[in-house]
Amino acid sequence: MAQYFSARAAAAVVLSMTLAACSGSSSPSSTSTTPPPTQSGNPVGSNLTQVSSDPFMVGPGQHATEVEPHMLSNGSTLVAAFQTGRISPGGATDIGWATSTDGGTTWSHGFLPGLTTGEGSGPFDAASDPAVAYDAKHAVWMISSLPLSNSSATPAVVVSRSTDGGFTWQSPVSVDAASQSSDKNWIACDSWPSSAHYGNCYMEWDDPLNADEIVMSTSSDGGLTWGPVTPTANLSNGIGGQPLVQPSGNVVVPIESTAAPLMLAYSSSDGGVTWSAPVTISSIQFHSDAGGIRSGPLPSAAVDGAGTIWVVWEDCRFRAGCTTNDLVYSTSTDGVNWGAVTRIPIDDVSSTVDHFIHRLAEALFLEAHFASQPTEELDIGAALAERIDRLIRNLQVIVPVTLLQIFVLEERGCGQNNIGIVGGVGKKLFVDNGEKIGPLQAAYHIVVLRTHRRWI
Repeated sequence: MAQYFSARAAAAVVLSMTLAACSGSSSPSSTSTTPPPTQSGNPVGSNLTQVSSDPFMVGPGQHATEVEPHMLSNGSTLVAAFQTGRISPGGATDIGWATSTDGGTTWSHGFLPGLTTGEGSGPFDAASDPAVAYDAKHAVWMISSLPLSNSSATPAVVVSRSTDGGFTWQSPVSVDAASQSSDKNWIACDSWPSSAHYGNCYMEWDDPLNADEIVMSTSSDGGLTWGPVTPTANLSNGIGGQPLVQPSGNVVVPIESTAAPLMLAYSSSDGGVTWSAPVTISSIQFHSDAGGIRSGPLPSAAVDGAGTIWVVWEDCRFRAGCTTNDLVYSTSTDGVNWGAVTRIPIDDVSSTVDHFIHRLAEALFLEAHFASQPTEELDIGAALAERIDRLIRNLQVIVPVTLLQIFVLEERGCGQNNIGIVGGVGKKLFVDNGEKIGPLQAAYHIVVLRTHRRWI
């Protein structure tokens, strides 16, 4: 069965799964997909657009499968990467890609060249853990992945680059060719023009043969070359780190400790030359999800338009006897000082539902517009209405518009650093004739969410 991309809106700014009772160019097979019209109602059938399918037949891949997707957007361009031909117990026949330049209406797709023997033009037996980044300064899309081999040493991570908007991909560049082992890579680029380190890209992974030691590498030339492998100041251990860049150029990496049940974060203020010792965000209290599903409290993290770092993980501290997991979050404006752990109230604490495989949405702040009365219709003007409408269309590739929840964040102070989530599933925004939004509670910021996917 072909794999499809979809998502469901959930409480606050988090989307999750629940369990109540699982140098070449791009491949010449690149094709385009145009979806059927979106229908309202149940998000199946024509509401879902197939953007790729597994064409391979070579063993030991389990065909036809496409799993572990990650997607990143830049304006109306969306680039996704995913495992194609999943191999048990890990990795895939190759890494697939899919690109849209019209907010998800149409797609082109193919498979990364120069990577695996299964695809036919690469040296490695398999590849895993795809993650997408965009370097705005150098106009380069990148897909990082872990190369796997049964018979020879592999680089820690490789990076496939595209300089034409995500439609053709070069053979991969090695990051740390002398690596002995690696796992859970993630990549992010500094795309803030005001940053002193604008154009830097940061790669994180851990070394399983060295007790999951955390390491980083930095590129300043669009991923062509990568700097020395650099550990944290105290040689810390962890897994699942996600680099996030604030507008100042400060890089914060939330990560799960492998030495103790802790959620940590470390940072760099000098463009990745040095990395601090981690600080503790919080302890982790975790209940193994029912059904033996492969899950865990790895962080899902994002930075919003004001530079605030949001970190979400699954945790049972709010449940009697730690019988099921909630999704919880903490925020920071500097990566050092973190707020109290807060439960996302998707359901009641007496629920028997486990919440897991979460992903955090990235808040895109449009402009501050306020309604002075709880039932006032807010006249936002045609220009802002058009921007919101365009973002809604962009999001329809993930969530049918009938299910899309656009959340409103309450203004609790004078600055965006003091914004908090309005309880439950938030207040819905309604667009009336493209020029009005209402009704709203008094004094709310309008935000639209873009998904930031993090899979185990």
